[in-house]
Amino acid sequence: MKKAKKIVTMILVITMLAGLAACSSKTESKTENPETEKMSDTMKKIKKSGKIVVGTEASFPPLEFHKEIDGKDTITGFDIFVAEEIAKDLGVELEIKDMSFDGLLAALVAGNVDFVAAGMAATEERRQSVDFSIRYYDTLQTILARDDNKDEFPADSDMKGKLIGVQKGSTQSEIMSRMYPKAKTVEIAKNADIILQLQSGKIDGALLDDPIAQLYAIANPGLTATELIFKNDPEYDVGSSIAVSKEAPDVLESIDKTLQRIMDDGTYDKLLEKADSMLDADMIDMLVDE
Repeated sequence: MKKAKKIVTMILVITMLAGLAACSSKTESKTENPETEKMSDTMKKIKKSGKIVVGTEASFPPLEFHKEIDGKDTITGFDIFVAEEIAKDLGVELEIKDMSFDGLLAALVAGNVDFVAAGMAATEERRQSVDFSIRYYDTLQTILARDDNKDEFPADSDMKGKLIGVQKGSTQSEIMSRMYPKAKTVEIAKNADIILQLQSGKIDGALLDDPIAQLYAIANPGLTATELIFKNDPEYDVGSSIAVSKEAPDVLESIDKTLQRIMDDGTYDKLLEKADSMLDADMIDMLVDE
């Protein structure tokens, strides 16, 4: 009889344990979100933290630059406004990390930033390590020179023997080596330092996006944006795209959707006008001070 009771007790315990295991399994299955399981690690991190981190190099007006707003040094510009739209569509906050241009893609690959918005062209070399969004900004390239040597850069110049400053790691460096092999390219970390070297005569000219070249010319008496303008080069038809990790296709998809939305609904033009309107006398003074 006692043996029978023990058997019954064991059966009851086993049944209870099996029931608990089944309940636990059901609970776990209820807490698992199929959509979350499909997310990349980057997207999971973004959703969990409630923020998305953009890497930029804030010396490139009107796309990204420093400006004093309400007494506070603020990173702003068209790319920042676009990044805010990306964050808004994802339902998260935007965090901005300002760093050297040539370190941006390394930071992206390392996971220190979630995407890069910095007036960056989607070259084939860069595509080897990261993915790019649709192109959302087009610009011309211009040689900035001093007033005393501007005539040395006619539209058909081959720039033989000229020392041309470009931002380190930029598309401009590739353009110079490909299209102007007779010139000597000098890579410099920041645009402000390029301007200083041009003013001091250490370099003969600087290859910059036309908007920033025009702005620096206004800000710095003695500098001129020349007639030597690059456009529609088949390989380096330079425009801006947003860089995203190859491990985060869902982040790229979300960014492309936002870019397409703002281009379709008129937001794009409003943001560009807003960025341009911020390039006022104070902005010119800041560039002169640099």
